[in-house]
Order: sequence, then structure tokens, then C-alpha cells
Amino acid sequence: MRPLELRLQAFGPYLEPQVIDFRPLTGIFLICGETGAGKTMLLDALCFCLYGRSSGGGRDRLEQLRSQSAPDETPTQLSLLFSHRGREYLFTRELLLRRKRNGAVEFRTVQNALRREADGGLLPLLANPTAQRVNEQAVEILGLDCEQFCRVVLLPQGKFERFLLAKSGEKEEILQSLFDVGPLLRLTERLFAMAKEKEASARGLEES
Repeated sequence: MRPLELRLQAFGPYLEPQVIDFRPLTGIFLICGETGAGKTMLLDALCFCLYGRSSGGGRDRLEQLRSQSAPDETPTQLSLLFSHRGREYLFTRELLLRRKRNGAVEFRTVQNALRREADGGLLPLLANPTAQRVNEQAVEILGLDCEQFCRVVLLPQGKFERFLLAKSGEKEEILQSLFDVGPLLRLTERLFAMAKEKEASARGLEES
């Protein structure tokens, strides 16, 4: 998975529309800056576009991440364009606010998951893109759930050791989801079966 472009507005400290172009970057890159500069919110934006959750967990509603300085008429908007296995996808999230006559605030979320077609157009992947279905679409495309994505793709600040200290079985599951190891697994199983057959045959010769 390679992020190409992140857009955000009225999200955390980012009140004005922001566009981050990742295209010039290759391989592993670092988001750095002074404390309070908004680094974590960029990670939150990446994660929320895909999974509807912040990178650190605990904030699973977009209204919790909305800029406190945003006026009512300014929607909170997020979009992530990324490529994965030769295809481009666009995930969008939007939070609309309406203030009732009694002063109460009503929020409405809109989200979508789209795929770039050969003609350059974007095709919606879901007929009814509810938040849950868009989240599930991200898991289906990337082969990673939110927790795995944060561990091996984002590596949020202070969280790298979580992957390093994960149990062997959990590391194996994550790495298998990242790399196409199906043929190797099948080969390993076949060699293991052949070894068992040879062992049984040798044991039979010894007994005879």
C-alpha cells in the first residue's frame, strides 16, 4: 500500500484545506516535526480514511477529531488516494454539522470507497457505502485490519516496539498478510508430508 495524496479540512488543528502529496516519496519515509506540530493528526487522518478510527485508538467518531475552530457551515473532510497492487483507490470521509433551533448539534457522516478505472474515472465499490462497509472494504483490499495497519504500515510514534514485541504467531500472521507466501506455504506443507512419508518408510525397513 502506497499513499499518493491526502486531503483534509477542519480536522484537528488543520482548519483550512490541506493537500499532502506523497508521490515524490519512495520506500519508507518519516513524518517529523516539533511537538504539537500536528504529526499524529496526519497519521490519524490516514487511518481514519481507511478504517474510521484514529491511529492511536480511542477516537472512533469523526466529530471527536473535528477542528474546534471550524464554523458550523464548514464540513470536516478527509480523502486518501492510494495505490495497492497496481490499482488506485480513493477513500473519503465527511462530517456535516447542523445546529438545531434549540442549540443542539446534529452530525451526519458521509463516506465512500472508489477504484480508479482504466479510463481514469472513479468507480464506487459499494452501492450503499455505510461507515462499517467502507471499513470492511479497506480490510478486504489491504488484507490488514486497523490494528495490523497501524503496526506495520503507519508505525505511529512510540508504537514501533509493539510490532517488535508481538508474539511470534501474531508476527507470522501479519507478515503473511503483507507478502504473497501462499506458494511457499504449500511447498513447505508438501515437503513436510514427503519427509513424514520417508520417515515412516525408513521406520518400516528398520522393523523388517
